[in-house]
Amino acid sequence: MAVQSCVAWREIASESPGTKTVYFIRHAEAESNAAAYQHPRDSPGYLAAYEDAQFFDSLLSKTGEVQSQELAERVKTLPCEAIICSPLRRTLQTAALALATHLERGVPCYAVEAAWEFSQGHARPCDYRHSVELQRASFERVDFSRVPPGEDTFAARKESVEDLDLRCLELLKLLRDLPQRQLAVVSHTGFL
Repeated sequence: MAVQSCVAWREIASESPGTKTVYFIRHAEAESNAAAYQHPRDSPGYLAAYEDAQFFDSLLSKTGEVQSQELAERVKTLPCEAIICSPLRRTLQTAALALATHLERGVPCYAVEAAWEFSQGHARPCDYRHSVELQRASFERVDFSRVPPGEDTFAARKESVEDLDLRCLELLKLLRDLPQRQLAVVSHTGFL
C-alpha cells in the first residue's frame, strides 16, 4: 500500500480502540501472469500478455489454483474473522480456495473496490471486472454490497499515485471500522 497511507494508519488506528491484526495476501498466479511470465519482464511479449482481451478479469492459472490450495494448508488455523477482497476474479478465487475453511465456518467475505489493483495508468483487460451480478453468481459467499452494481467503471479511470493513496486510506478506514479484530485482505501486487 502507498507509503503515505501506511504512515496515516497511525492516525486512523488511534481513532479505534483495541488492536487489529491484518493478514495481507497477494492473489495467486493468474492466467495473465502466466502468459506474461513466458517473456522477459517489460518486453513487448510480456506487456502484450497483459493487454490481451482473452484475460479480461483474469482467472487463476492452474499453477495459481495449486498455490491457493497450498496456502490453504498453511492458513487453515489462521484466526481470521473477516475477509476483505478485491472484486477481481483472481483475488476472489484465491480467497475462495485459500480461505475455504474460513468461508465454510461462516467468516464473512467482503468485496471492496478499495483493494483493487493499481495499474499505474494502464487500461489492461485483466484489471477490469465482470458485472457484480455475474461475480455474485460465481462467488456466492462473497458480499458485493460495497461494489457498484453493473459493469466495471473503476478500471477505466487513470489513477494517479495520489488517487491510490486516497484509496488506501479508504481501505484502512474500512479495516478500522469493521467489528472483527482478525482480518485477511486478498489483493494485488500493485496495491499491496
